[in-house]
Amino acid sequence: MTRRRGHETVLNSIDVAIELGYSPVKVNCVVMRGFNDDEICDFVEFMHFDGECLEFKEIVPPYDGYWGQPKNSRVFKITGQEFIN
Repeated sequence: MTRRRGHETVLNSIDVAIELGYSPVKVNCVVMRGFNDDEICDFVEFMHFDGECLEFKEIVPPYDGYWGQPKNSRVFKITGQEFIN
């Protein structure tokens, strides 16, 4: 949804999928440090209250040509501090 129109359409589509009986509705969320990592807890709260499944994909800038999820994921540190403790 980044830099795209359609935020409301996506949220409405999640609601429609739930109404139609699809469960759990699974949503992937790409997290980028310095861009939307401050919204992680908001994503978790939104999906938790809807009782659906949220999966984070943490993307870090390439280091030595590698794109991927770091070994010490900041997403897990943030969500762990906020929701697990």
